[in-house]
Amino acid sequence: MANLSNINNILRTGSLGVGINRDPLGAFEISSATKPGVKMFNTASSGKTYEAYSDTNGNYIIYDQDADSNRLTISSAGNATFAGTITSTSTSTNTLAGKLRINGTTTTGLEIASSSGSSSGLKLYNDSSNDHAYILNHYNGNLVLGTNNAAVITLNGTTATFAGNVTTGQSLLVNGVANNSSLTLGANTGNWVFTN
Repeated sequence: MANLSNINNILRTGSLGVGINRDPLGAFEISSATKPGVKMFNTASSGKTYEAYSDTNGNYIIYDQDADSNRLTISSAGNATFAGTITSTSTSTNTLAGKLRINGTTTTGLEIASSSGSSSGLKLYNDSSNDHAYILNHYNGNLVLGTNNAAVITLNGTTATFAGNVTTGQSLLVNGVANNSSLTLGANTGNWVFTN
């Protein structure tokens, strides 16, 4: 069996060890007290240089040398931080075990679009300037909230339509415009209208 070794490197027919003075535990092993990793150069005109390494804090990092940016960081606790957009083209269900946290801005957070060509869609975000939370339809269609896969509240413009009964444990306050408040109660034979 071929065996070429020195104090830092071991080369065997089925494995390679770099920076170690023992047989490698896997087919390819790199050991260092500072920054063990691999650098990859693509010499094509649009190619880039990437590094994949483990830092002294226990993080695994994929680093874009040309952009001087960590593209992916996996912490020692297993948390993954992406530098850019995460896109899934899978038609199957993607399952997330645990909590998903999105650190947005005052008007950005989670956005759900109907297709990759849509400019926007359903928006969910928290405005840190006033601690307000928002659920918005970017377009002029309805925003529908429901349970049991059925609509309960349909919001359109400034109008809210309830699919069933509305129950309140307190008084019901109706605010109109320019002293023209009204409350309309529907019945089978007609409507009851209360005005101020």
